[in-house]
Amino acid sequence: MKVPLPESRFRLKSTPSRKYMRDAGTINQNGSIQVRATKAGGDTTLAKIIRRVGEAQEEKAPTQRFIERFASWYTPGIVGLSIASYLFTWNLELALTLLVIGCPGALVISTPISVITGIGNAAKKGILIKGGEYLENAGEVTAIALDKTGTLTTGKPTVSEIIHFSNEAALAGVDSEEEFQKVHTVSLSEQNNQLLPSEVEELLYWAAVAESVSEHPLAEAIMAEMEQSDRILEPDQFKSYTGQGIEAILGNDHTYVGKAEFLKQKGISISEGINKEIQNLTKKGRTVVLVARNNELLGAIGIADQMRPDAPKMISRLRENGIERIAMLTGDAQATAEAIAEEAGITEVHAGILPEAKNDIILEMQQQGYQVAMIGDGINDAPALASANIGIAMGAAGTDVAIETADIALMSDELMNIPEALRLSSKTMSNIRQNVVIALVTVAALLTGVFTGSIHMAGGMLVHELSVMAVILNGMRLRWI
Repeated sequence: MKVPLPESRFRLKSTPSRKYMRDAGTINQNGSIQVRATKAGGDTTLAKIIRRVGEAQEEKAPTQRFIERFASWYTPGIVGLSIASYLFTWNLELALTLLVIGCPGALVISTPISVITGIGNAAKKGILIKGGEYLENAGEVTAIALDKTGTLTTGKPTVSEIIHFSNEAALAGVDSEEEFQKVHTVSLSEQNNQLLPSEVEELLYWAAVAESVSEHPLAEAIMAEMEQSDRILEPDQFKSYTGQGIEAILGNDHTYVGKAEFLKQKGISISEGINKEIQNLTKKGRTVVLVARNNELLGAIGIADQMRPDAPKMISRLRENGIERIAMLTGDAQATAEAIAEEAGITEVHAGILPEAKNDIILEMQQQGYQVAMIGDGINDAPALASANIGIAMGAAGTDVAIETADIALMSDELMNIPEALRLSSKTMSNIRQNVVIALVTVAALLTGVFTGSIHMAGGMLVHELSVMAVILNGMRLRWI
């Protein structure tokens, strides 16, 4: 028996429902208003970013730790050499000159000045790097794994098509030619605010009932199509199957929404006719979810998530920067994933996988000798982000988890910041090597000059200070690269 739907037929929406609108601010023109602050200034996203940048600049890169270990042996060695030269020559001026100009000032400062400047420059560009170690490691990345939703795509899916049966009593599993002819696909963009068929109304209603308590982005897309979402009843029971679908019970009605494989596991057959329509949508890059109620297949919903315009350019830039391998990891169907990957210029696709499988792929790539960077949203891709050599979170502004856990967090959804982060890392490492060479060459030349008698205290100190200044100025060049 068909359950009555809410009053008035559903129409396509021209604006989002009030439930999904976010106001940027409010002006109180009359009367009084009471405001309670739930967080202090120190808890805001901006304050956390400032604090994170300060902490990152204090953390030491591996090269810096090596230089400091070297200096811990080098400095006592210079002191010992100064004492030995005095005991051997009884020349106090020679001993003091060795002690003063042998100070490894330029060497010790060579790495931190570059790291601090590099992290600061990245922060100005909206790239939050957790510390010097990650700044250094990012320059060694040879392979990149990317999530699809929210990374290559905008992460704002919308319902684009609906597959339904013209016979609203059609049962799942009917595979006759007559039934096949009754499968139809409605393109919402072509409806022009027209009334939807009753079968589409029923499908959307029960999908919305099931999704009304879900936080998945696809749930928001479905709910946004309901003009009167306040009339959607919440289910009595709800269960989510990660990467597969959801199950909801409202009264005596049992609803499933999810992948075709998920519905088959629940004992719901899918006709050949609807399978063909699903394949047509997946080839267009749509994510397709099926809807069933009380073992009756109502149809399917095609959801589009537009690819970011700069995704192909970003992939091309990564290859130009020497990235050997780029793979897309997604839980979407193979055909859907391949359609997006082809448009972006990615040839390696791992589709239909769960979050833990993404982690396994990262580990496999590392075993093959790659230094892997994982790019995701910082929450659903947490296992893979943690296992990768470098974890990069997209759009971290306002996302506490991403700011606190990612090695590198992009404060906007600007894809070109990904190759920019790797470029900054490479430039910083090159700058560090230049500074180390300047410091070591200067010290070696000064020590040689002291023993040959061509360098004295005043001249040696001048050259030493000039080398320190050269290292500082060279490190500060990173502000403008």
